[in-house]
Amino acid sequence: MGIQKPSLIGEFSFKPLAPYNLNLTVKAYNFSWFFQNENPIIYLNIEDANLLCLTHEDKKGIVYSKVYLVEDKNVNITPQTIKEKIRFILGLDEDLSNFYQTIRKDPLLHRVPKVLVGMRLRTTSLWNALLIGVCQQNASFLQGWKMVLNLHRLFGRKIKFFGKEIFLPPNPKTIVKYADRLGEARLGYRSETLKRIAEAFSRKDLFEKEIIKLDDEEAVDRLCLIRGVGEYTAKLALVFSQRRYSLLPLDRWLMRLASEAYKIKNPNMKKVEKFLLERWGEWCGLAVFFTTIVLDAEPISLALERLRKNELSPKFESEKPTPLTMYKLLY
Repeated sequence: MGIQKPSLIGEFSFKPLAPYNLNLTVKAYNFSWFFQNENPIIYLNIEDANLLCLTHEDKKGIVYSKVYLVEDKNVNITPQTIKEKIRFILGLDEDLSNFYQTIRKDPLLHRVPKVLVGMRLRTTSLWNALLIGVCQQNASFLQGWKMVLNLHRLFGRKIKFFGKEIFLPPNPKTIVKYADRLGEARLGYRSETLKRIAEAFSRKDLFEKEIIKLDDEEAVDRLCLIRGVGEYTAKLALVFSQRRYSLLPLDRWLMRLASEAYKIKNPNMKKVEKFLLERWGEWCGLAVFFTTIVLDAEPISLALERLRKNELSPKFESEKPTPLTMYKLLY
């Protein structure tokens, strides 16, 4: 593991915009080494430096973070840069009041303001979001996240952090270097797509900072220039990395759910897309995220059955991995 002792480089406190729930925000779509209820760990990559952030929320709703450098590297990162990164990743300044109003009577999402109040989408890097998106192509929730887990274990940097084994997300250069081993992660045809994405990032053709400057349509088009990255993957990655909620990552799972929930006659992808864009508006991407949460990302047959029974609250305890339980059940 060859890593220096973690070096504390900053301590910060934040007053999130209420209502806020750190536990739910960090729990969703996470792995065991980053989340075990107390002092969840947030991974930060700033200017190519790897940082880990021990975080907790007190009874008054104040979020505290201790940030550690976990590699032998001289860095010159300002406290303000670190604070802004944490704020953005955890959605500490995000106002969801209009979103809650939008979904107050929504057939799919009306339970969110009650059972998931204060939960935010936790962002990741554009690179990691694309990696996740590729693994979700034509795959169930469980299949896709097993691929992501395999990639972390096989190609992520393994370190010791206060006695805990941590796998950092694999970086593009590592994926390019070991591209001939991607089959070990059981990606199937997705290996070639991931390799092309990693090459694009490694050649420095593609930077998150560059994408941020583009409008939504231009950003999607830029990502889709990479062969194997379609609109769904591009939009999903932009929602998860840059909070571009006006984008709608629509797949067949959501199309079938929406067509039944909203009684859309003779549905097809374009018709359902038009309907959801009008209904959810600026909150499309976030609505998609919460739809997977409330239905535990169940296979479509089970998700439809739950919709018909109005069982639209996530299972906080489950025998099988879900977005809120994978941190303890997915190995």
